[in-house]
Amino acid sequence: MDTFHQHVLAIVRSIPRGMVVSYGQVAVYAGEPKATREAGWAIRDLGDEQDFPWWRVLNNTGRVSLQENPNVTSELQQQLLQAEGVEFTEPLMLDIERYRYRPDRTTLERFNVKPEDIEEVLQKYTVQQPPLL
Repeated sequence: MDTFHQHVLAIVRSIPRGMVVSYGQVAVYAGEPKATREAGWAIRDLGDEQDFPWWRVLNNTGRVSLQENPNVTSELQQQLLQAEGVEFTEPLMLDIERYRYRPDRTTLERFNVKPEDIEEVLQKYTVQQPPLL
């Protein structure tokens, strides 16, 4: 297993119960922002292992969108997330910003985020506050 795959797996294992990330977030945190598909493939390869919380990763719109994995279903992913307290707004769709995992600077450093990219990553995945009137 190469270093990128090892980072992806470590990142997914660190997602707290009841929180989610997008495939793109995983790729960014693993130090390869353009490797979203590769992150998905790494997750899919271990998708049915009991101690690997694959269900906490979905697409960036908040839609459960499993593909090409005969061992798991989108419905199972929704059930596992609901068991952790995640509420769905419609079948297979949730408010990703409400449940998005946003690691702090120290955690990003422990992941594979390049020091020069940490500020951008923190800003990209920070909840945007409405302007004060």
